[in-house]
Amino acid sequence: RWKESVHVQAGRYGSTRYVVQDVEKAAEVMLKQWPRKAPRGPANLKARQKLLDCLMGKCDPEAARRTFIAAAQESGILMKREGPI
Repeated sequence: RWKESVHVQAGRYGSTRYVVQDVEKAAEVMLKQWPRKAPRGPANLKARQKLLDCLMGKCDPEAARRTFIAAAQESGILMKREGPI
């Protein structure tokens, strides 16, 4: 588990709010729930690789959290607990 959860607006059309609390959920959201129309740039690729590394036990989970946040910011789906950023 991460020290602090990450809130994203994802799902097929970006209409579902997810509270991501660990590497496994972050990987699931990135691979299965990332909105189709959300931009996918370099931060997205870096986060996917970092999450994969963590799933294989090769990284710090908090480092993966930071890259997941960067990818969510890049795609415009990162939220505050109360609503969109």
